[in-house]
Amino acid sequence: MARPTARDGPYRFWLSADDQATLELSPNEKPELLAQVTKLDFGMWSEPLEFDRHPAQRTRPIRLEAGKRYAIRARGHEQNGADHIVAQWTPPGGKRRAIPESALRTGS
Repeated sequence: MARPTARDGPYRFWLSADDQATLELSPNEKPELLAQVTKLDFGMWSEPLEFDRHPAQRTRPIRLEAGKRYAIRARGHEQNGADHIVAQWTPPGGKRRAIPESALRTGS
């Protein structure tokens, strides 16, 4: 679960992964409504914390409401060699950064 704590507005999500990965977001806290917001196909790998190699690593701006809960899931698939998957966000009027632990929780 992700819960924006800063403010309402457009958030952009970023994905860094090796090899293939997807980032999914729900319009609310229901995981059954998760929808893909970005996808890195095989061959679109990046170094850890490298978010600008491929345009597909960033989402379009997605409007979120502060305090509202959203289901979020990052999935990766490793073909061979090293692997990683990292998601970050850019809050409204802010800079890209790790999604703060205070905005995340597991379970229902």
